[in-house]
Amino acid sequence: MARHQITFKCPFCNQADITADFFPSIGRERKSTWGGSKPTIIMSGEELLLTIEKCPSCGKSGKDILKAYGKGREIPHTERLKRLQEAGLPTKIENYK
Repeated sequence: MARHQITFKCPFCNQADITADFFPSIGRERKSTWGGSKPTIIMSGEELLLTIEKCPSCGKSGKDILKAYGKGREIPHTERLKRLQEAGLPTKIENYK
């Protein structure tokens, strides 16, 4: 995994810059123990964000900043539905007889 240093604004006060270590998600091949048509499988790991410092302006800890950073990246359900409809994908499953 390649480590990157990223800088982003504090999610609480939106004034100070927070420096963090970021590990992007990667795929790894893993040998399987069963026989059959797939001798290897690809497992992907999640991205990881580690912060070391706290916010210098509001004083929030690194754990609080990580929680708020993760919540800010979640997409609301209505936004997901809107994206699916714009892409032309069905949003309802119906039985046709």
